Amino acid sequence: SAQLRSRYADNAGAEYIEQRMDKVNQYRDVYDNIALGDKLLELTEYALAEQKYELAKQTAAAIYFDGGKEQALAALVTLYEEWAVANAANETAAVDAAADQVAAAELIAQGDTAYAAGDLTGAKVFFMIALEKYTELNDTAQTEVLNGKMAALDEKQAEVDQQIAGAQLLEAEAALLMEEGQLAQAKEQLQKAKNVYQELGQDDKLEKIQGEMDLVDSQLGLPPEEAVSGNG
Repeated sequence: SAQLRSRYADNAGAEYIEQRMDKVNQYRDVYDNIALGDKLLELTEYALAEQKYELAKQTAAAIYFDGGKEQALAALVTLYEEWAVANAANETAAVDAAADQVAAAELIAQGDTAYAAGDLTGAKVFFMIALEKYTELNDTAQTEVLNGKMAALDEKQAEVDQQIAGAQLLEAEAALLMEEGQLAQAKEQLQKAKNVYQELGQDDKLEKIQGEMDLVDSQLGLPPEEAVSGNG
């Protein structure tokens, strides 16, 4: 919102705003990797979880984000504790192939659930781990099924990316219309983009575009009641 407003003030503070946005994205990367590590830890994928926690720690250290670094370190401590317990258990009993089959099937089920909820990234993680397990078990039938699921997932991701690109184009058109003073037309384009983001469940983008629409409403001089109904 600040970046958009700066355009109407000769880009005052634009460089600072861009720097802050870059830092926010880096902070988000730290938290995303920790969250992904947590999910992998729940699945007892310790080596993969370790990679994500280490990446979060390195990213946080690079941007002097002490809080994120401490959180990543704490996650690593928990990981190593659970990993040690798991290793001790594995020394006393061999992992049954049937148990691996059940675990892999559960991963596929969780991947299907994530896919149905629109969490394509999470679904891909589940499918990839399941694929690793079935590959180790030499289960060619299930690996073929999973390869088909991942191909469909990639196709869906491409569709989503295309829809997002279209919405971003609408936002760009709205920005040009605002510069030309065509506020009503700009709001129409923003509403179309908002509809796309709502359909895709892109909550972070919805918050951003709502700020842009609020700015248009303020310039149109709409009272709060009309502005709310206009944003639908």
